[in-house]
Amino acid sequence: MRNVIILDKENIHFLRGEKKQSLYSISALHTLKCKDAPMYKRDGSEILLYEDCVSTAVKLFQNKLGIHIKDLQLLLPPSITWFNFLVVEDMPKTQKEADEFVLWKIQKLLPIPQEQVIIRYHLLAKDKGGTKLLIAATFDSFIKAIESCFRKLGILTTYISPPTISFLNVFENSLPKEGVVCWLRETSYSMVCFHEGMPVVIREVDREINLNRIEGELFSFTQSVRETYPDYKEETILYFDELQRTELNESFSKFANELNYKKLIQKTDSNIRDLPMYISALGLLE
Repeated sequence: MRNVIILDKENIHFLRGEKKQSLYSISALHTLKCKDAPMYKRDGSEILLYEDCVSTAVKLFQNKLGIHIKDLQLLLPPSITWFNFLVVEDMPKTQKEADEFVLWKIQKLLPIPQEQVIIRYHLLAKDKGGTKLLIAATFDSFIKAIESCFRKLGILTTYISPPTISFLNVFENSLPKEGVVCWLRETSYSMVCFHEGMPVVIREVDREINLNRIEGELFSFTQSVRETYPDYKEETILYFDELQRTELNESFSKFANELNYKKLIQKTDSNIRDLPMYISALGLLE
């Protein structure tokens, strides 16, 4: 098992790669006293990493556990990755040509300047309709800053992934063929729409969801999906709430009934607050 670092705005979490896995967390605001410097911040068209806070946190993990981390895999903070879906007739054969081709196809859709973007893509399906790709894009400068930060600590970052993709890996056997998956966190949330067994729309929001507006958020998301995929069927809503707020049950039930979703599934695999980070890390390791 590999070590995993989970980075969010005000905290850094470490899942130790061992048979008996344990999750450790450090707060930038309290433990590190970085009141004016969280782990990262948006600055115009860039995302800046606060290297001092990240380095201090990793050193504290190593000292506390009495280990030296040689390599790790990293989960990016929510909502700094943009997702797009692309259908093409044919993909170039070489990796370099394929990368350039995909970037050329989606560059106008991204809120990131072309010279600052880095992309990763995954082949979802290949059939008579063409090759279907899931594309994740983020700031190249941010990725390089992360890799440089860990390199200075003598740590190799072997893999970097958006959290939503890892989360879906964990719940792969529960994912609907038609429907919506919601992952609600303390200060952010993700919604993923599945159509014909594949993810077709991903929305990540870096702010706390208003519980009184959850129905409206789900409604607007479903409507946007319907506009793009007229044959979308409202079959299943699967949701996982980090804080396990019981009042959400009524909101989701009401919404499911109003839009005629046939099935509502709440994932409650554990009552520990850190489970979303834990299972995200596990998804990264699969």
